Amino acid sequence: ENKIKFTQAPLQEIFKNIAENCSEDNIKNLFKELSIQTNVNIHQKWESTINNEEHNLTEEDKKILIDMGKNLGTTDVDGQVSNIRITSSFLDRQITKAEQEKEKNVKLFRTLGIVSGLAIIIILI
Repeated sequence: ENKIKFTQAPLQEIFKNIAENCSEDNIKNLFKELSIQTNVNIHQKWESTINNEEHNLTEEDKKILIDMGKNLGTTDVDGQVSNIRITSSFLDRQITKAEQEKEKNVKLFRTLGIVSGLAIIIILI
């Protein structure tokens, strides 16, 4: 968002910079792939990269990101920044949902582990 707003650099350059500065391999690879120059428009490349790269995105996450990619490079700077902010709020909701699901599953697996352990002890006695 900041790079688009303040540097107004081409998207391939921004993607390359993100890839170079990112510590997460999945994200680094995603932006590295996007930074490679081709004759395909940015939306098509964005969508194919989101769908083809190895990552831990749910189908809902992919849809949100693909929708964001539809406006990359097609609107003015303010439109792109606004689009990124909206996408960020959607992803924040996805993160909250994932954390709630994690908590639910942690409780489930702990309980399942305790019950399984007790069952094994009862069987052995």
